[in-house]
Amino acid sequence: MVIGLGELQKGQTMKAPQVLIINLGSQYTDLIDRSLRDFGVRSAILPPARANDWLRSNTPKAIILSGSDASVNDPDPPAPPEVILTADIPILGICYGMQWLAKRLGGQVISRTGKGNYGRTEIHLTHDYFDQGLLDGLLANWLVVHASHGDVVTHLPPGFTRIAWPETSTTAGVMAMVSSERKMWGVQFHPEVHETQHGSTILSNFVLRIAGCEKDWNPRNLADEIREETLHVIGDRNAIIGFSGGVDSTTLTALMAPSLGNRLRAVTIDGGQLREGEILQIIETAKSAGVFDRHSMASAPFVRALSDTLDAEEKRKRFRVVYRDAFQTLARGYGASVVMQGSLAPDFIESGATGGANIASHHNVGLTFDGLDQVHPFRGLFKYEVRALGQELGLPADICTRQPFPGPGLFVRIVGAPVTEERLALLRLVDRDVTYILQASGEYQQMSQLVVALLCVNTAGVRGDGRSYKPTIAIRGLVTSDFMTGRGFQIKEETRRKLTRTLLRNPEVGNVGYFEADKPPCRTEFE
Repeated sequence: MVIGLGELQKGQTMKAPQVLIINLGSQYTDLIDRSLRDFGVRSAILPPARANDWLRSNTPKAIILSGSDASVNDPDPPAPPEVILTADIPILGICYGMQWLAKRLGGQVISRTGKGNYGRTEIHLTHDYFDQGLLDGLLANWLVVHASHGDVVTHLPPGFTRIAWPETSTTAGVMAMVSSERKMWGVQFHPEVHETQHGSTILSNFVLRIAGCEKDWNPRNLADEIREETLHVIGDRNAIIGFSGGVDSTTLTALMAPSLGNRLRAVTIDGGQLREGEILQIIETAKSAGVFDRHSMASAPFVRALSDTLDAEEKRKRFRVVYRDAFQTLARGYGASVVMQGSLAPDFIESGATGGANIASHHNVGLTFDGLDQVHPFRGLFKYEVRALGQELGLPADICTRQPFPGPGLFVRIVGAPVTEERLALLRLVDRDVTYILQASGEYQQMSQLVVALLCVNTAGVRGDGRSYKPTIAIRGLVTSDFMTGRGFQIKEETRRKLTRTLLRNPEVGNVGYFEADKPPCRTEFE
């Protein structure tokens, strides 16, 4: 049993959402919903089959077709309900959504294998069509957008006009199109992604100007709504929450603890994946959230399960199994029949639980417990929303701004070798030193997330008069607002030199590397 905002829930008393987002398989689909909430507009995200059923009894003011990891030229590609084409409702197709509209209405879409367009791309705009509404307020002749596609619209359907094209050539395809008569727009990029310049303007133009949606989302009601829905599911039962001390689990605990009282138990499972001194910090954070944290320390089962595999996804899957078993044992010991998790929308998106590609399994998404109901109250929220909710609840600033740390922790920051107690101990020490130096320089506070990993590919070096052959420490910082996309952080040269000198004093470290790639194409973590 799962509840969360951003989806239609049984018994929901609020008015039907004004915007229907048809999820065709993109990992960015929930970012569209997040953007609309920024404008104060609620939306429903539904796959094609459910969207078709919902449209029989609901008439939204706008429809948005998401992107997809599929191709419209596949034998059986994802397809929105045909009824939307004659519904006389404004439609915006994004990436794959635009390609589907183009091909379905008589245009041409070709696949360019190996020649796709991924990442930051410059597009040129046609000013003659600014009065179509979608591009209102964009005064430049060009935009830098985030693209992620291998297919290209080469010929428009009858009645459509091209309003943007790629930087390479005016004949290299279509980056945006419009048919005012059909009330249809399409963009071959992702306005919902932070890296797209003026993406929020484009979406707000469509939702507020073109579709005429009214503001019906009040962030101040967020806490009451989540609490009410969660209490409805839990009823008079006891609940247990996985408490990591991060902003997600802490905010959820602080939200529910006053209502559940002694029926809520916060539990931290320390399987050896935590950083130095972290368990003490978690205990103090639990007090701020209004609960007493009970932690289970059992590193042997986790290390044993991960000691003979190098594969990142296999590590995550094995961690999930041991984590689930430990969690279920604790729940039974406390008489709990409900498991509450602070999982966010990105966790569900990247694990493929929302219909897109499985980028990486998450330890608390898709678990199967024996006799325990699962509740993910934050599954429709993003990190920035949870931070705001924590502030609303009065949590200390250092909790609300705390950087994320993956559930498997240091286990997935040992890259290219099995997990051992010795490697964990080395990484724990190195992580402490890197964090301390970056905090002292003020750069840690500028990052959204810091990753310190042990790359177990040995490099040759010289120590004294002898040869050394030891692994590399990888340091990566990311700056992001939604943790779906982000910009690699460039550490200052002076700080890098200090980090390198400090880490190489450890005889078990052979080299130090700095990784500054954006997300995508890279992920935040190395595994």
